[in-house]
Amino acid sequence: MKNTKIEIYNFLNITDRRLGRLYKYTGFSPLPKDFQITTEKIKKRIILNELKNENILPSFYLEDKKNIKKRFKISLKNAKKVKKHEFFAKNSSKKFAEEMETYFEMRITITEQILKDFKNHDFNEAMAYQELYNLDPVLAPFMEVLFADKVDFETLFENLEKDYHASYLEKVKTLEKKQNKEIEQKKKLENQQNLAKNLENSKKTRKKVEKINQNAKDSENKKDAKMVKEKIKKSKTDNKNKEKS
Repeated sequence: MKNTKIEIYNFLNITDRRLGRLYKYTGFSPLPKDFQITTEKIKKRIILNELKNENILPSFYLEDKKNIKKRFKISLKNAKKVKKHEFFAKNSSKKFAEEMETYFEMRITITEQILKDFKNHDFNEAMAYQELYNLDPVLAPFMEVLFADKVDFETLFENLEKDYHASYLEKVKTLEKKQNKEIEQKKKLENQQNLAKNLENSKKTRKKVEKINQNAKDSENKKDAKMVKEKIKKSKTDNKNKEKS
């Protein structure tokens, strides 16, 4: 089943905003022609987004802008070499090889766009690196070698599928623990807020009861005072009548 344009746009957009914009305005998609957007792929993409690292910096961050640009050019050259020779296909399952093909198609496109932006006065090298890194934050540490002049591609991809899945599961497990902890903390905070609210309501209720009791007491006191006054008045009247008689 062929993907619709909106499905392609949405998938590219949640993967990388740059890819989404590129598709929206030019119609270009780095996705392989036979790429099928499935629920499983969308779910994984969302998880990868949850694993993003927006504080990561490259080892070459302190180099001057010219050398950093050179690093990106080298990584582009190496990515194209990987795509051309499909080093990942030799020791990978068909599914993982397809994932690698999609990853490198996207990585090449993003890197080419980043290199075009280097001339902009407000260009941020760190953010550019983070964008490339977060295309797949699980795979990125393994692909750091692509910024180097010499890469042993055979060794790089020899056990990559196994290492990648192990790292992915570990990171997802850590993410779930973090999310569960945040949920627990949120529930704890909500319970504390509810307790404080109940205590406040209890205080207000107690004050209302006390006020009602006080009003009743005041009313009773007024009633008693009135009765006393009436008795005194009656007594005075009786005394006057006696004196007259």
